[in-house]
Amino acid sequence: MSNERKHIDVLIIVPLEEELECIFGVFEFEEDFSEEVFQISRVKSPANDVSVFLIKLNEMGNLAAREACQFILERFSVGLIVCYGIAGGINKDLKLADICVSQRILDLSEQSKIKDGEEGLAISLSPRVFNTDGTLCTRFAFLTQNPKFELLKHEWEDAYIETILDIEDRFPVEFETIKGSIRERAKVFFGPIVSFAVVASDKFVDTIKSIDRNILAIELESAGVYEIANRKGIPTITVRGISDFSDSKKTELEQQSKNTARRIAATNAAKYIWHQLKSPMIRSFLIDQKIGDSSDSERDLFNGHPQDPMEEFLNQLSDEIDFQLKERCKGYAHKKRQSFLPTPRVVRMDPPSDPDYSAGWDDLRELSEIIEEYQRVAISLESTYPDQGLPWVIADNILRTNGDRTYIPIVVSGDQISPNRFKLTKLEGMKQIEGLNNASIVPVVVVDEPQLRSKSRMNALIQEANAHRSAKFVLVTKKYSALLDTNNFLEEFEAEKFGIANFSLIEFSDFLAINFEYEASQAAVLATQLNQTFEQFNMRAHPAYFAGISPEMLSRLIGANRRGELIQLAVDAALMVTVELE
Repeated sequence: MSNERKHIDVLIIVPLEEELECIFGVFEFEEDFSEEVFQISRVKSPANDVSVFLIKLNEMGNLAAREACQFILERFSVGLIVCYGIAGGINKDLKLADICVSQRILDLSEQSKIKDGEEGLAISLSPRVFNTDGTLCTRFAFLTQNPKFELLKHEWEDAYIETILDIEDRFPVEFETIKGSIRERAKVFFGPIVSFAVVASDKFVDTIKSIDRNILAIELESAGVYEIANRKGIPTITVRGISDFSDSKKTELEQQSKNTARRIAATNAAKYIWHQLKSPMIRSFLIDQKIGDSSDSERDLFNGHPQDPMEEFLNQLSDEIDFQLKERCKGYAHKKRQSFLPTPRVVRMDPPSDPDYSAGWDDLRELSEIIEEYQRVAISLESTYPDQGLPWVIADNILRTNGDRTYIPIVVSGDQISPNRFKLTKLEGMKQIEGLNNASIVPVVVVDEPQLRSKSRMNALIQEANAHRSAKFVLVTKKYSALLDTNNFLEEFEAEKFGIANFSLIEFSDFLAINFEYEASQAAVLATQLNQTFEQFNMRAHPAYFAGISPEMLSRLIGANRRGELIQLAVDAALMVTVELE
């Protein structure tokens, strides 16, 4: 092979022989590039301007994935890495052959601990977090969301049905054992995926769910791939087909079906990738990567080519959120463009009226969870809560955590809501959403400080909300003394009431990794130390606290050992911002 580094547009990581067989059934083999110990193949691409290579791992697991990724990146430049294969489902909404796409990878292989507990061995899980670029997830979601790609979506759905019918025809007895667990139409889920080990334990799955109830599935290789790819600055995404449910029935399922579920899952994942590579959104991204490979300058995933109206709108919205955060959190003005502020979790303020839903009612919840679950939410802050930028932090979080549905945040000041004048259709964001004519978009109206004691204003809000039932609402408000009036309004508004809480370890870790450019393993350790510091002194941090924090201040914060010292650090951080303004 020539010493010159060849550019690969898409590198697909293939763990097992059976998965390689399935993907060769979709991506036709063209040329062998195998070298030393790794099987490397160039395969036929669905697009003439996109080169696709496969590398098969020598064995399962993150170590093998890390070694293979390191090997090929020393010899090729790569535009996009796709970690492909099968996975065990964890989320209750999943069925066999469903597709899971990673918004982030939670690596449990490095820092998890097993120790003696009251009921035998107790497992303590401390994940490293690797994020998939949010704009890349959005591009992948366009296949099933954007009306422009309706034909391509139907092609993939037809390919899924073709796979099901083929397996049913060739293995009728085995297929009958899994038929009830497979959908008639293909479905894709976006969310966190755990990278750890083969799991066939109901109890261990419950332990994994305690980290993040949105976790979709568990597999073995993505953390190793993401670790190496992150060091090289190469965008990476995981696409997995669900082959089992990671429970005590896993082995029985595989034996009875004679692995037909695994075959369907792997083939469906391969066909999903094939159709993604036909999408203009992915192809334009790959062209940007190829251009950027010859330049050391930073590049925006959406820049360089004529933009789809949806892309353009998302970019404008991201710019607006960035501007508003800089206006309200002065220290944030000095952060780089891709920075973000951590989003606090929330907790329900009242137990549900139905006792069947009372278990875990006061668990801490991620904002993305409650927006997905509820149509209308009220987040109550203490009257002394200092953060003026929280509604825009929430808007940023909504945009960053988009997956299979596109939630679009629209921030509205409470002062804008008044009788006869407040109309959602007059808001600029709503006008743009309507112009896109995309049924998958869900507006999320974030109301900053609604005037809950004004009945006429709140009636205007109720009327508009009722007139736009498809829109979601998040009210961000400080507690008032007129508690009865507030509760009456929230009941009439049909809003679930939540209070602000602390940050999750995952959110802390993400923040440190992206804003301070720590390795994922370092960020996880520092996030744990930060969390312990605030818990030790029973203090809550708010997003704006971290806006102006420097690496030196971060070190002092982690090392704080007295409450007074911690308070002084908070004052110092505020004074730093003041000095910068002066």
